[in-house]
Amino acid sequence: MGKPRLTGTLPHESVIYREVQRGARASELSGMFNVPVKVMQGFIDCRRNRWAESPPRLLESDDRKVVIEVEDYRDHAYRRVRISLPRNSLYAPANEVRP
Repeated sequence: MGKPRLTGTLPHESVIYREVQRGARASELSGMFNVPVKVMQGFIDCRRNRWAESPPRLLESDDRKVVIEVEDYRDHAYRRVRISLPRNSLYAPANEVRP
């Protein structure tokens, strides 16, 4: 029997940046997102210098975009996913509370 195949996907860059700033190692992040350690370490190494100069924009709502959370079901597990949408899209007004 071989090793189980890792089938995860890398999240938005700002999510990895936030976790690295909190002290998470590539091995911890690879387990968290179900990707190989080499892939996660390569992702972090390629961006470390750029992050020192200017951190990535975080997935937060502002005057240009709306960030919503949805539940995703994949690989027999539910997870919460943050999705960024342009504020001028047709979807954004439907999610905003009106008085």
